[in-house]
Amino acid sequence: MGAISTFLLISLFVFAMRGQMNSTTDFHTGIGSYDLNNVWMADSITDELEDATSITYKRSEPLGVIGEKHQRFYIHFSSAIRQADNPYEYFVSGKTKTGDRTCDFLGYVSVREAKLLKLGEDADHKQGYVVCEVRLYENDKQPNTGIIAGVLESHFTIDKNDKFEYKTLTGIDGFNNNLFTGTWTSYQNQKMTKNCSWGDYKNPKTGKALMDERLFGPESKYKENGWDNYYKAWSGNSSDPETQQAMEKENEEWWK
Repeated sequence: MGAISTFLLISLFVFAMRGQMNSTTDFHTGIGSYDLNNVWMADSITDELEDATSITYKRSEPLGVIGEKHQRFYIHFSSAIRQADNPYEYFVSGKTKTGDRTCDFLGYVSVREAKLLKLGEDADHKQGYVVCEVRLYENDKQPNTGIIAGVLESHFTIDKNDKFEYKTLTGIDGFNNNLFTGTWTSYQNQKMTKNCSWGDYKNPKTGKALMDERLFGPESKYKENGWDNYYKAWSGNSSDPETQQAMEKENEEWWK
């Protein structure tokens, strides 16, 4: 399937996700003035709570799955550079990991759509989202590699001082951002295509609550497909040494 066809098909999924949002206004021209690096690669994020207070904490790595058996998929973006001659296109680099396989990638993220939400009387912040076409090329010199193609939806805020940053959607217990849905296609066998998705704090494609509605986790029957440590980290007692060890492993910078 070609990149354009993939983008159109997956956009149907994004459109369905957006059905319950507030009404919007077009922001495609405006988004060209801001650097999306601030959203895709934020080291820390600030969550604004209902009582007008806020909390800042380290942003977690995306939660990804690949294939019908919901194998855990890791992805880390090392850089996202906006092109000088086209503010709607970014050259990106990073690494992916599936099982014991870690691989470099290079690619492009291209802005296709941007919207601002109509929020009534909130004068302090503008809120919006951007929909991008993604095409990532894993290093073909490494084994079992391929092309990742699909659609990324990211949410942002712009404050009264024109500060552009990562948007937390629904509070600390349930927000998500940077949701990707698409495919991975093997270089060696182009008939081998797998569904691939990831997101910050949730996954857009699949998964059920591990403990409650706050935590993403695939069904327990997929636990052995790379999720065993995740279950240990987030379903155990936080004071238990095994749970603490699992949490430390979850926070490892595997891409270094």
